[in-house]
Amino acid sequence: AVHAPRPFWKGMTHFFTFSASGRPPVTLAAKAVHSYKRHGEPGFISGWEFMKGASEKTDRAIAQLIAAIA
Repeated sequence: AVHAPRPFWKGMTHFFTFSASGRPPVTLAAKAVHSYKRHGEPGFISGWEFMKGASEKTDRAIAQLIAAIA
């Protein structure tokens, strides 16, 4: 889940970029599957899934990310 100051609509595509010290950034494309207002708190909670059809690119990006934090 991602906490954000604004909502994301279902089906929206977003690119998340992760970085680790001394490593190149890793970017993953994901699609929003839900977004809702937090009761009594500012901001929204949204859930994401990796984009279908991009599995090979996504698998490489995740492997890079894991190597960067390992």
